Amino acid sequence: MDPVSVAIVGDTLVACALVRTNPQDFAGALKKVSRLSGADKQAIAGQPESVWSELFLGDVEWYFTKLEPQTLFVNRTADAVLGEAQSCGKSMDLLLEEYEAGTLALKEKIDQLRTVLPSECRIIALTQDQQEYAIVEGWEYALAFILEHQPVPLYVGIGDEFRCFQC
Repeated sequence: MDPVSVAIVGDTLVACALVRTNPQDFAGALKKVSRLSGADKQAIAGQPESVWSELFLGDVEWYFTKLEPQTLFVNRTADAVLGEAQSCGKSMDLLLEEYEAGTLALKEKIDQLRTVLPSECRIIALTQDQQEYAIVEGWEYALAFILEHQPVPLYVGIGDEFRCFQC
């Protein structure tokens, strides 16, 4: 794993929020975000102050890495992964089963992502033990990489405990 600055990870999270409807303009959004204040970034990201502080002002160490598709990814931070209700605690394996069954909410978006996997990192995850990874941002991108049997490029925050984990 290669260390990265917390600013890069925070800016990535905000840029992802800016391009929800137009993912092609990620580079432009990232450039725009780099000029914003911390308060503006937090507001755009839509993260509660406690989560923003924990991830970007606390003791989390950030790295860039690529993890193998069979890595254990579990939703621990939200109850609306990929637009689904009751998703907290679901593993990537369960989401893959739903994708293959055609019941996953954002199947069409994932199919589009699979045709052109992005070169810039848009996936952010947290881990306490480097065995299980909780994706905070970019589930659909992670699914696209996994379905293409490609290593998943992501920013990983390593910490002892995350209060933002909800399940």
